[in-house]
Amino acid sequence: EYNNISLSSGTCSDPVPGKVDKVYVWIQNPNKDPLEYWKHYVTSGTWQFAEVWNEANVYTSSWTLTGLSCAEGYSYIFKARAKDRAGNYQTSIPSSTFYFDNKGPLSNITKPLQGDRLSSLSAIKGTCEDKSDITGGYKSGMKYGEVYCTIQNLSTGKYYDGAEFSTTTVQWLTCYIDTTTVPISWLYGWPDTKATDANYEIKCKAADKLGNYQAVISSVTFYWDTTPAQYLNVTPPENGGTKDGKVTFQLSEALSYGKVIFKAETDVGGETLDNEHSAILSAAQRDNDPSGETVSVTIDGLVSGNDYTLILNSTDTANNSNSQSFLHINCDTAEPDSAITVPVNGGKFRKATAPTEIRGTAADGTGESGVKEVRVRIQDLTYNTTYCNGIAWT
Repeated sequence: EYNNISLSSGTCSDPVPGKVDKVYVWIQNPNKDPLEYWKHYVTSGTWQFAEVWNEANVYTSSWTLTGLSCAEGYSYIFKARAKDRAGNYQTSIPSSTFYFDNKGPLSNITKPLQGDRLSSLSAIKGTCEDKSDITGGYKSGMKYGEVYCTIQNLSTGKYYDGAEFSTTTVQWLTCYIDTTTVPISWLYGWPDTKATDANYEIKCKAADKLGNYQAVISSVTFYWDTTPAQYLNVTPPENGGTKDGKVTFQLSEALSYGKVIFKAETDVGGETLDNEHSAILSAAQRDNDPSGETVSVTIDGLVSGNDYTLILNSTDTANNSNSQSFLHINCDTAEPDSAITVPVNGGKFRKATAPTEIRGTAADGTGESGVKEVRVRIQDLTYNTTYCNGIAWT
């Protein structure tokens, strides 16, 4: 088996008192139909259909033939015979057969795939094969070959050296090969404890047992993501309230799954303790496109007067799961009441005896969210359109 046969050589001798004068070499490609034979010139040659014995360069005890051109995947037969100065030809002609393979094997990456977003990866995996360009052609094979890979963090530019992401110099790591599978498989353990959330590029190349390397290196890029998604700027907040079950939020990243839940903390008005009212996010609500957009979801069925826990579940596209809770969200669909006690309706006052403040009462129903604020409007009926802004009449 050879991957370079530009120089062919052998030995030659003749018993005393003889001396070798010439050595002739016969080379055949037995794979071709019709058969082909090497026709040699000084430093090169060509393949032809007629048999030919080529004269080699002869030295004291050896011979050489330079410039032989062989094609990948074929076997070749060599014969050599010597002639001494007395014109005697060698009668026992030695023969040898060799195989020529100067083309590298192929390897590719099957895990991760291009564009993957992963939070779990046991090993980088792939397949490899040593395949001839011709049908039935010979290949030296991967049984004693090797596959190498590189792992680069594209955020830092650093390569994994087998222990750390420590250098910007390319590091080719030797992979494990399983020659019992078809096609042959290879793997290299993913350094999950050393990898940070970032884009990574994986490259691989293979070499057969003759040392022919893969010509075109295979590669994939993927995102390593171990950080769960977050619901941001959520309303209603903890200890807040809702009158219609509406929830708004923003997402830190796109989701593959999302669910909004109101879970009952109380059992007022026919509500059941721990009962859940929920909605699953649609694809449009999960895609975070454009980034940071505000998403709105309305949950039906909440019973006024009850407190609920707002639960936001998420699974991101790297399969990280998360659950966020906001306690004591009060559902209140009832309107509050307010009344004016000072001044009384229809009362008349002189300036000296006019009240110095306006007073009243306000209430919300039992179990409701409670009165948050009371607003007062004061109008001068003399001019009909004049109102007090708290400082002056306008």
